Amino acid sequence: MSVKIVYGSILLLCFVAIGVLAQRGYLEIFVRRLERQTNMTELEKRKLAFFKHKIRNEHPLTLLMVSGLFLLSLLLFTFPHFSLQTQVRRIEKESQQLKQEILHLQKEQMEGMQQPLSVYPSAGLPFESLAWQTLLMADDREARFQLEEEFGTQVTPFLGPTVVLIHIDQPLQEITLTSASHLRSVDDFSTWEANLERIIDDLSQAQGVQRCHFVLQVADAPDTSFEQTIVRDAQGQWQVLSRKELAQASDTGA
Repeated sequence: MSVKIVYGSILLLCFVAIGVLAQRGYLEIFVRRLERQTNMTELEKRKLAFFKHKIRNEHPLTLLMVSGLFLLSLLLFTFPHFSLQTQVRRIEKESQQLKQEILHLQKEQMEGMQQPLSVYPSAGLPFESLAWQTLLMADDREARFQLEEEFGTQVTPFLGPTVVLIHIDQPLQEITLTSASHLRSVDDFSTWEANLERIIDDLSQAQGVQRCHFVLQVADAPDTSFEQTIVRDAQGQWQVLSRKELAQASDTGA
C-alpha cells in the first residue's frame, strides 16, 4: 500500500470523526437553546424531551464509532512506520553484506599484489572455451559480466590484479577486450611481458575477439607503465596498432 494512500486515509478518517463529534455537539447546543425557551407548550416539551432522550441514547454508539475511527487511523499510521523499519533493516543487512564483500575483495587484491607472477603454463589457457559466441549472438549484460570475471580470474596469476572490460559490436560481430593490470614491482615486468605474449597467442582461438587493449600500471616505476592496442589483420594475425607510455601520454594531455 502506498504511503500517500495510507496518510490520505488517515486524514479522511480524522475528518469523519471530527464531523461526527461536531454534529453531536451542535445537537446538544440546539437542545439546550430550546430548553431555555419559556413559551413552549406541553406537547413541544414532550417532543423535546423525547428528542433529547434519543440523542443521549445515541451517545455510546457515536463514541464507539469515533473511537473505532481513531483506532483505525492509528493502525493505518503505524503501518508505514513498521514497513519503513522493515525496509531500513533490509537495507542495513544488504549494506553490511556489501561491506563484507568489499573487504573480501580488497583482501584478495592485496594478497594478489603481494604474490609474485606465475609463469604462463606451456599448455596455455583454454580461452576458446569461454562464451564468446554467446555474446556475439546476443549482447547479454549478465553473460558479459560473467565472461569479464572469468577471463580476469584466469589471467590475474600471470598479469597481476587485472580488471577486464568487454565491448560487443553486434553489427560487425566483433569483440573488443580491454584489460588493466597492476604490478607492485618492476622486477616482474619481464615476466609480465612474456606472459602477455602467450596470452595474446592463445586469444587467437577466441572467436570474435578482433581488438585488445592492454594497460599496465607499475607501482614502483611509473615510467614503465604503458598501454598497447592490438588488432587482427585479414589473415587473423595480431598486429600492434599503438603503444605508448602512460607517463608520456599524461604529459601530452597536460
